[in-house]
Amino acid sequence: MLLCNFLSGLRPNSRRAYQRVITEFKEITDRDFESIELHSASQYLANINQSQLSDNSKRLKFDAARAMCEYLVDMGKLAENPFRRLRRTVRARQRVQRRPTALIQFATVSKILALPDVTTVQGVRDAALLATLFGCALRRSEVGQLNVGDVRVDAQGVPFFELTNTKSGLLQRQPMPSWVAEAVAVLVAQRKSEGAKHDDPLFINYRLRSRKRVTEWLIYRT
Repeated sequence: MLLCNFLSGLRPNSRRAYQRVITEFKEITDRDFESIELHSASQYLANINQSQLSDNSKRLKFDAARAMCEYLVDMGKLAENPFRRLRRTVRARQRVQRRPTALIQFATVSKILALPDVTTVQGVRDAALLATLFGCALRRSEVGQLNVGDVRVDAQGVPFFELTNTKSGLLQRQPMPSWVAEAVAVLVAQRKSEGAKHDDPLFINYRLRSRKRVTEWLIYRT
């Protein structure tokens, strides 16, 4: 199957999402992607639009299906990508969407940052976690994958995170404001006192005996 080569180049989470789209498409249209045409593509899109999924999830499924068809066109398996014709339908729906995003005032942020009890190991972690989220604008997935050795200082003395688990898959540097660096430095010292090495997680779940890396859900709850 040609799509196996396409899927092999994706990151694990993306690969699973694309595989779900392949399975759903087969169940809905009784066709494989390699035999797709405009009618079956329209049928799949109609099913997605009628589902209870969020608009963002619907768009992601459409983008995945379109990307796989584009690959099949490039490989000479399909004459055209039927999702190209349907693109305007999705974009029209997207234009009317408005995602309500509440802006948190800086005074409120300061109060939130002061909430953790830094006399406890969990409080030190939470203080550094909140400072990192607010001060560096990292994704929860990026914060959760940080290791002790990812906290660094450049030649000019500017502290930064070396990000290895970015959405783009590229190695990136994220400078830290001084108030973030202070909270993170306390956590790094704490983790090293616990025996953490360069490749050990920076943020761990202290409620587990195994001291595993924090999950995105735990970061969300923090």
